[in-house]
Amino acid sequence: LLALLSLLNSSHYYYWFWNRGKKKGKTLELMYTPLCETPVPILSKTQIAELVKIAKDAIDNGYSDEIQKQVDTEVGKILGFKKEVNAQVIEFKTKNLSKKRAA
Repeated sequence: LLALLSLLNSSHYYYWFWNRGKKKGKTLELMYTPLCETPVPILSKTQIAELVKIAKDAIDNGYSDEIQKQVDTEVGKILGFKKEVNAQVIEFKTKNLSKKRAA
C-alpha cells in the first residue's frame, strides 16, 4: 500500500486525474470512474522497495519538496518517461497548484 501511496501522490498521477477527473471550481474531485480506470504498473521488488522507502520517509519526516522530487523521479523512471516529458508533467502540477494557492 505504501508503494501505491507514492504512485498516487506523484505529479504523473495528478496529471492523470486532472485530465480524467471531475473539477469543481478549483478543486479536483476523485470520482469512482477515473479511480477505477487509473493505470497501475506492475512493479518489480526493487521499485516497490524504493517507493515504500520514500513513503515511509514522508510519513516519518513530513512532506517536503525534496520528497516530492524523489517520488516524481522514481515514478517517471517506472513509467518510462523521458527526462523532458517528466519535467513537463512536474511543471504542470507545480503551476496548477501555485495558481490555486494564489487565488
